[in-house]
Amino acid sequence: MAFGPKTLAKQAIQDQFGPRDHSAWLTAQRLAAAKIYGTAPWPDFPKVQFHAWPLFGAPAADAGIRYPDGLPDQKDGLLITPLLDAAIDQMPWATQYLFQEATVKDRLTAFHVAQINSGLLIHVPDHFHQADPIVLNTELLAGRTAHHHVLVVVGEDAQVTIVDRYTGEVGAKSGDSVVTELVVGAGSRVNYANVDAFDDNITAFIRRQATVAQDGVLNWTGGVLNDGNVLVDTSTDLVGTGAEADVKMVALASGKQIQGMNTRITNIGRQTTANILQHGVILENATLVFNGIGHIVKGARGADAQQENRVLMLSRTAHGDANPILLIDENDVKAGHAASVGRVDESQMYYLMSRGLSRDLAQRLVIRGFLGAVLTAIPLPAVQKDLIDTIERKLIHGQAVAHAQE
Repeated sequence: MAFGPKTLAKQAIQDQFGPRDHSAWLTAQRLAAAKIYGTAPWPDFPKVQFHAWPLFGAPAADAGIRYPDGLPDQKDGLLITPLLDAAIDQMPWATQYLFQEATVKDRLTAFHVAQINSGLLIHVPDHFHQADPIVLNTELLAGRTAHHHVLVVVGEDAQVTIVDRYTGEVGAKSGDSVVTELVVGAGSRVNYANVDAFDDNITAFIRRQATVAQDGVLNWTGGVLNDGNVLVDTSTDLVGTGAEADVKMVALASGKQIQGMNTRITNIGRQTTANILQHGVILENATLVFNGIGHIVKGARGADAQQENRVLMLSRTAHGDANPILLIDENDVKAGHAASVGRVDESQMYYLMSRGLSRDLAQRLVIRGFLGAVLTAIPLPAVQKDLIDTIERKLIHGQAVAHAQE
């Protein structure tokens, strides 16, 4: 059982990365994380037993990733550059923001920071407005562990849409990590879509964290459609007055896989608005746990925190949890939550079947409608179609398994 090393040796880090990094600053960040790693607690994913997962893979020397479509064009001041190069050259955005949002508080994040072997820095300048999405397609290579880190810094009064899509090469097993840090400047509007579709040979820890400044707006959409075991932690801090975040997550678990998802928004500034929507579907013997956490801190007067967590189970052997958590430390606020774990609505099924549809097709249509609020928020039609095709494939397979067991 792979519980990870007890410590990360300073000399091993220096020997492994020192010749490549050529940067005292970056090496110092690695060593600080390695020092914390030995005593850091595990991240908290209630009701998910993940400590024995193989999440501590030694990083590949050659990054362990590729960009099948290349990197997007850079224009109007947009910067997209390899993260390690930016850190080695001590670009101001790297030294100012790197590892600030992904604060090293837990064992898995500390391991990731100490072992980063690939990543990107994206800087969106002040007043940047672009209608076309910036699309990042990243493929993790089979058997070549990636600890991939993305830092996105959006300036003030900018408008940008980013689609960050991950797939994994089929082949040898690996334990990988992906961390994204997102900084939303004052008055900016950011639409950020994450799509994760790893094969079952990849076990992954995924952490995404954002801060939103005064009057900034973050629309964060996530599709978690992996075939392997994954942990996904998405956290947003609304630090400025009037900041807003709308986080929509969809997940589908099948086979014997386990997916644990934490989605958290913290209202820190006054008059901040937070919305969490999580919808998930579970097939066969899979497990899916949604933890939605809304936290209004002391001083966040006029804040509004709402959340909805719903899970559909399509098998008697499926396991699902939807856990809404509200932490309220201020009086003059609004907050609410809804949660449910259940099965497909039979009245909807009856309506569709009465019009001549088979039970299986009717069930798939109901589920697509259930997930539709998130799918329609994906800002790129081609990616929407990929998600729908993946969901359809998993549903058809799950239905076939269910029929075989009858």
